[in-house]
Formats: sequence, C-alpha cells, structure tokens
Amino acid sequence: MYGLDAKTGYSIWQVRTSQAVISSPIIFDEIAYIGSTDKYVYAIDLRNGRVQWKFNAGSPVVSTPAVTDEAVYFGTMGGELVSINRRDRKVRWRFKTGGPIPSSPLVYDGIVYIGSTDHHLYALPA
Repeated sequence: MYGLDAKTGYSIWQVRTSQAVISSPIIFDEIAYIGSTDKYVYAIDLRNGRVQWKFNAGSPVVSTPAVTDEAVYFGTMGGELVSINRRDRKVRWRFKTGGPIPSSPLVYDGIVYIGSTDHHLYALPA
C-alpha cells in the first residue's frame, strides 16, 4: 500500500505485506484498514505509514473491511465474519458461514450485512 502526497502525487510512504492486497482500503479517523491474502487485517496510520496493528484473521481477507467507532468487521475466505475491537484488536465475535466470504460487509443501523458464497445474505447485530 502506498501513501501519496495529494498535491504532487509522489509516494511519501509504503507498507508491504507478505502477500497480495486485493481489497480497497477504508479510512476512519486517519487510519486506513486493509485486508490481505497473508491472512492479516492491517491498521495503517495515514500520517506516517506506520502499521498501528495487524490482526491474524486465520485465513485470507480479500474484501474491504467495514469500520465503526467501536469495531472493524471483515469476512474471510475461511467463511467467517469477524468483529474486532478497533482499539485493542480483541475479538468481539465470530460468525461461521457455509462458504468463503469475498464480499465486503456493510454496517447500517446497528446491523452488519454480508453475503457469502454459500448463497446466503447474513444480517447480524453489530
């Protein structure tokens, strides 16, 4: 992942993961959150490019996470929807579906929605 100067377009920092990043980042409070095929979700400080933390999801994360004041939500190719605390990375909950989750979650009105390759759309309390 690269951080670019908005005026010049030049790279000002770079973060490497051990495998490909397929997802787009989501930005919340000056932090970019990305999933990677190396099985980690990363929180990267946009001001300096430092990795604030990384969380081992247990299987590749190929979609864009969803972020709220309290939590980061993401699906894994192992079929889990995971909610972790945004600040301390503790797992809030995990929900196992019947197939890989290449889609991005959406949080709306206290509910997190996500589709799975098991042909179901899930709606769970955020």
